[in-house]
Amino acid sequence: MKDTTAHEPRPRRAPRAALHLSLLAGTLVVEGITLASGNAASPYPLLYFLVATAAFCFLRPLEGALQATLILAAYSVGLVLAPPSVGSAPLRGVLFALALCAGGASIGALRARHDRLMTEFRRLSRTDPLTGLLDRDGFDVAMANEFERARRSGSRFGLVVTAIDGFDSLPTAEREFLLVAAGRTAAAAKRDVDSAARLGDDELAIIATYTDERGAGVLAERICDQARELGRVTLSAGVVSYPRHGATTEQLLGAARDAGAAAAELGGDRVLVATSAADSIAARLASADVRVVPAGS
Repeated sequence: MKDTTAHEPRPRRAPRAALHLSLLAGTLVVEGITLASGNAASPYPLLYFLVATAAFCFLRPLEGALQATLILAAYSVGLVLAPPSVGSAPLRGVLFALALCAGGASIGALRARHDRLMTEFRRLSRTDPLTGLLDRDGFDVAMANEFERARRSGSRFGLVVTAIDGFDSLPTAEREFLLVAAGRTAAAAKRDVDSAARLGDDELAIIATYTDERGAGVLAERICDQARELGRVTLSAGVVSYPRHGATTEQLLGAARDAGAAAAELGGDRVLVATSAADSIAARLASADVRVVPAGS
């Protein structure tokens, strides 16, 4: 199983200052080559567009525009110190500026589209294709974030795990229909801050942020009620909370699954809150013939 107590590793990126300095160095190198040629109309200034392309690809739009301004200034200096032998220097400067703007705008649009596609890809890669909920990988990431938030703020969160009653005995086509219905029910019943996922087969999980097992229990009851209203599906649900029922994803899932299994054994279509170890000890003490005697008596 995955260790879900830490955030996903993020790719390392070069410091922005180093990137800016590298691009500036590239601009100065092209400027030096142009001046050494003695003619700003030589093909060497085309190398500026390589620097501009890198700037607009790897920097923010405003930073890319700053690098383009530096490139334009360098080219203008070159037109002054090494004027072209043929043609008007001001006209060349204007055409160069227009080409930089058009190229920067095109690269910026392509980069924005690329970013949108990557965002959508990351979303889809963690989404269950049948229900539209998070898949197990997405659930693990959401749980890791929830653990981190709870540890930083000292807050609690609840976890609801549901299963469709009698799922294994249903035909395949009806299973898919009921899974889609249960997924829509869970998505509609949860709050915007909560996360819903399909963990496998008919098992759905809802992470209830900033609440305990009582709040999560209310959410589970609402999901079961809405599923029942569909007329073709009932759910058994187990409810737990952090930190009362566990400190890791597997501990919370195990306790919630046990409670859900107990609900199914009682006939299904119900919600049970898991019993913590402390509650079990307290219940045994309450039912036993035990008398607490003060020390020294």
